Amino acid sequence: MNKVIVIGTGNIGKRHIQALYKSELDFKIIAYDFIKDSLLSVNQFCISNNLDLGRISLIEDLDLLTEQIDSTSVVIVATTASGRVELLEPVLNRLPAAVIIEKPVVQSESDYLSIQALAAKLGVPIYVNFIAHAQHFYREIYENVKDSKDYTFYTNMPNWGMSTVGIHQFELYFWLFGVKEYDVVFSEVSSVYEQKRPGFFDLAGTIGLSDKKGNIAVFRNQAVNSVASIQIVTENHLYTIHETQNTLIKIGPDKKVEIKDLNVRFVSTYIHEVVDLIFNGKYNEVYLPTIEQSYLAHKVLFDYVSTHVSSPLNIT
Repeated sequence: MNKVIVIGTGNIGKRHIQALYKSELDFKIIAYDFIKDSLLSVNQFCISNNLDLGRISLIEDLDLLTEQIDSTSVVIVATTASGRVELLEPVLNRLPAAVIIEKPVVQSESDYLSIQALAAKLGVPIYVNFIAHAQHFYREIYENVKDSKDYTFYTNMPNWGMSTVGIHQFELYFWLFGVKEYDVVFSEVSSVYEQKRPGFFDLAGTIGLSDKKGNIAVFRNQAVNSVASIQIVTENHLYTIHETQNTLIKIGPDKKVEIKDLNVRFVSTYIHEVVDLIFNGKYNEVYLPTIEQSYLAHKVLFDYVSTHVSSPLNIT
């Protein structure tokens, strides 16, 4: 029987598990976490959300978990980025059908390239869970702006962190406009701070990028609370996106203002779609970006951290 193995049972891992129950395919769910309390909390989560406990197994031993992985398995990695290389190497060597990884994939460029190379060598697809690709409104924006020759991209984040949320905005920019090469126009850090999760850190500041045609993208993570927004300006369209307020403001070629609800989709509502596509062999329909497609977004983050922080930073 097919298996979905969820590694990491914190909040995001539990949301992956919740989504898996929406699938109509027949597969086993196996969850693992080295933090015993987190692993054991999965049962209560399932009970609270009316999820069938008989469908999920909990495994405490990583070696025993690894033995469960084979070509009939999809592995979802929802741990923090720390220690991912040591975790992913034995997973990949078991040749699963695919791996889905939360971002950032790892904490350094060398580790990223190492995992990417190993996956390519073994022929194991890795997909990175950049949630913009699951949003219907971003897919519509992509179709309208992907061929733009002149654009401005601006994103403002209210102290959400360059590694936590900023990397999503980097990837969104590279995806929407198909940017393959870029220059860093300016880069500054206003603060390095500990996240709500003790021992993990993030950065506030600003990054400005330019593509080879001189189009500009600005990513700003303020050190104070503000209104989160993304603005995209092209020859024919202007989009202002407020995800927190569930609002999109669009001005198209007809110059009319249109206001829409976003209906943002969360991990708990879509990841089963990706798993179903993989189990059905429809890899070409998987809408999450691959590890190769996600490289530039990670490179921007890694370079930003290494430019402004003298020692390795424990990002999540």
